[in-house]
Amino acid sequence: MKKIMIGFIGLGLLLMCQTGWAEKAYVANTSKITLRAGPNTTQKIITLIRTDQHVEVLESESGWSHVRFLGPGNKEFEGWVLNRFLTTREPWKIQATSLEKEKNLLTQKLSRLEKDWTETSNKEKTNTLKLGEATKSLKKVRKEYDELRRESAEFLALKKKYESAYSALKKAEETVKTLTKENQTLTSSHRNEWFFTGALVLAVGLVFGLIMGRQQRKRKSSYY
Repeated sequence: MKKIMIGFIGLGLLLMCQTGWAEKAYVANTSKITLRAGPNTTQKIITLIRTDQHVEVLESESGWSHVRFLGPGNKEFEGWVLNRFLTTREPWKIQATSLEKEKNLLTQKLSRLEKDWTETSNKEKTNTLKLGEATKSLKKVRKEYDELRRESAEFLALKKKYESAYSALKKAEETVKTLTKENQTLTSSHRNEWFFTGALVLAVGLVFGLIMGRQQRKRKSSYY
């Protein structure tokens, strides 16, 4: 148990001694620095690292850092560099590039927003004009509707009067027809009565004439 505790303590001390385990760092020297195979100046130089090169710090000891990075052609390099040539602060050049990209993105977004705002503003103006025209049309239609409704009411009243008058006219015509028919019947009856009366008078006159003629003839014959 004691050995395990000692192991954990040793590991903790080792981690505390190593600054920036797998941390990001940048080359801060004004000129290129050497990447060596080991943590001292007698070790073989692997390559030269340019200023502002982004590196990944794997471990640190005795003023040196074990780093890894991608060089030209995306070739991976790994070696040791002096700590004083590294910084965790992002270089101004990279910050400027990042800010330039961000500015370009913001400019593009602003351009899109301005375009969208212009389109929205134009649509709003168009919709406002259409709304005004629609409002005018609505007022006109409503006025025409009110007039038509009033005229319809007048027409319905006039139609009702017309139907009433037409019905009265039909009844009057039927009455006139009935009375005319009755009058014709009466006229025909009176005519027949006058005809029969005249005929009867004529017949009576003839009979009376015949009787009177016979009596006169009888009187004449008695004289002889």
